[in-house]
Amino acid sequence: MKLFLLGFVIVSFLTGCPGFAPGSKFYSPPKDVEELFLRANKIAMPSDVLKQPEKYLGQEIHWIGILKGVKYLDEQTALIILDQKYWDYIEDYSIQTERIFLSPKGDGQFYLLFPFSKGKEFENFIKEAIAREDLMFVYGIFDKVENDLPLLKYTQGSFIHEKYYSTKIMEYDVKRDAEGNVVLNKNGLYEITNAKLLKIAGPGEND
Repeated sequence: MKLFLLGFVIVSFLTGCPGFAPGSKFYSPPKDVEELFLRANKIAMPSDVLKQPEKYLGQEIHWIGILKGVKYLDEQTALIILDQKYWDYIEDYSIQTERIFLSPKGDGQFYLLFPFSKGKEFENFIKEAIAREDLMFVYGIFDKVENDLPLLKYTQGSFIHEKYYSTKIMEYDVKRDAEGNVVLNKNGLYEITNAKLLKIAGPGEND
């Protein structure tokens, strides 16, 4: 189920459904972003973009980040600050509420230039989402480096309530080769390395 609000999308596809057998499955993007997920650059990290901004200028990039702050540039444009995190793109269904086991590790913060409507309604929503540290799946065009952070112009995305992810269950890094390039896995995503279990997930929420 999806809830469309204020011109952006709040996704509850990770809430599971009655009768769903416990286990794990590879992330499947919603139909409206399937093509975008396939074509977006999913392996360039914020640090890579900062090192070679001219290489990535104009590219559509997919990052996952925790909401950290917002600045309003005008009545219909927000500059959202996010902390990028690593995810293995596995949805985990069991006794826990969380479906996304993010690594507490990531590659730094980034900006998202985000157009919105219904000003007060959006401001109230994003204020609460930041306070909870909700998650955001971001698709955006890399535009420039702003205050030493990469800035993406929003093209598509979704907000995930904080209760559906955790950074306290698994920890892992992104694998890089000898030259420092991100290593691809068989799914065309970044390869995970140094994985370790931080805690065994229990019933309900684990944060």
